[in-house]
Amino acid sequence: LGDYLKKRTITFDYMYCSSANRAKQTLEYCFPSQEYVATDELLEVNQGDWEGKLRDEIYGREDVILGLKQDNWNFIPGDVYKGESQNQVAQRMKAWITNIAREYKNKRVIVCT
Repeated sequence: LGDYLKKRTITFDYMYCSSANRAKQTLEYCFPSQEYVATDELLEVNQGDWEGKLRDEIYGREDVILGLKQDNWNFIPGDVYKGESQNQVAQRMKAWITNIAREYKNKRVIVCT
């Protein structure tokens, strides 16, 4: 991606990424020595207290399978500490993008998640 953009001299006025290390590394690789803003608002879905657990340990449970089958889009992961549904993540991302589009109208913005 970095080589593709460089060859075409594509530049951006503002650069944003998720605060996840892999998102920051992608921007740093593609655009060395350029400033960017890393934000938690662009993080993946919050899995609540399931974070760090093995996928099979959680998604093999009958209650989880049933919840996902009933309403996958609005299913909220976590047992005690709840995370976010896919719907909540979509709403969070949409609000962020809408705000950036309004704030930087007619500017070139790249977002890496």
